Amino acid sequence: MPLFLLHNFTYLEMRDVCNGKAQMPNARFSSLSKLITSVLENFGLTEIQTDIFNNPPLWDLVLTKNMIQTIPSDIDKFLPRLHFLDIRFNPLACVCANEPFQLWAIHSRVHVILFYYIKCPPSRATNNKMEFFVHGQPAVCADPAEFLAFIISTTVLTGVLGGGLGYGKGKWYDAFVSYSSQDEQLENGGEENGGGRPCQLCLHHCDFQAGQTIVSNIVEAVYSSRKTPCVVSPYYFNNEWCSMEVALYWLFDEHNDLLVLLFLEAPPTWALSSFHKLRRVVHQRTYLQRPSDPCQQKVFRARLWLSLQLPERNNMENSCLL
Repeated sequence: MPLFLLHNFTYLEMRDVCNGKAQMPNARFSSLSKLITSVLENFGLTEIQTDIFNNPPLWDLVLTKNMIQTIPSDIDKFLPRLHFLDIRFNPLACVCANEPFQLWAIHSRVHVILFYYIKCPPSRATNNKMEFFVHGQPAVCADPAEFLAFIISTTVLTGVLGGGLGYGKGKWYDAFVSYSSQDEQLENGGEENGGGRPCQLCLHHCDFQAGQTIVSNIVEAVYSSRKTPCVVSPYYFNNEWCSMEVALYWLFDEHNDLLVLLFLEAPPTWALSSFHKLRRVVHQRTYLQRPSDPCQQKVFRARLWLSLQLPERNNMENSCLL
């Protein structure tokens, strides 16, 4: 029976109608203008085509046991009223093409059934292991031009960090603080609470030289600093993780201790699962985590000071305020 004859139906269920892959004609469901719930299980679908599912009233969509590997990120545009989506038992691939859908599923009002339990099939991208789809995106999913810029700047930065300078020689700063600009109030709060910076910190907006490129300023800042504490926050993960991850990989593989990891909160599971090199570093190396209890701040600052290992400054009362 042609589907356009079912234009008054609000519920449509079609199961096990295909023993393999199938391509559906365009606009197959667009004529069902009153359809609220659609169950297409083992229907032979290999993709979610916008022309097929362009059905604004659709509320529930069940696409289990199909062969769907990638899902369009604009699914909410052609299904604006969707509330429930079931895509279990599909070979969803852990590839960059699915990263927009992954982010959409996490933040959207649409409830993706058991989304956090869906696993990707083994592949080279997942080191031939099954990983949860929500955590399984490759560590490098970025705009090629933007990522290339990160790689170039990080390569230069790493080369400087791995140089053969003697400790403390030619160092103008105690530490160059690497942080997201959205965490800038952290440094300002330290000055307000402590009446200034007791140690010589190099900060982006205060110490970068006007007229020079950002890469040149970063290289000079790291070159002129004894340590590089990295302030890791959700903003850092979202905006600068490419540079951080590549730098971490090379720094720690070369047994370089210039970098000090400082987490403003507990490292989120999704971040450590997605950024494999960061996860390995955190599991192998110690790091600092800023406590939420104000009573523990003094101990935290003392530990931070010791981790920086600054010469001739081992008095806890002179601890750096971050």
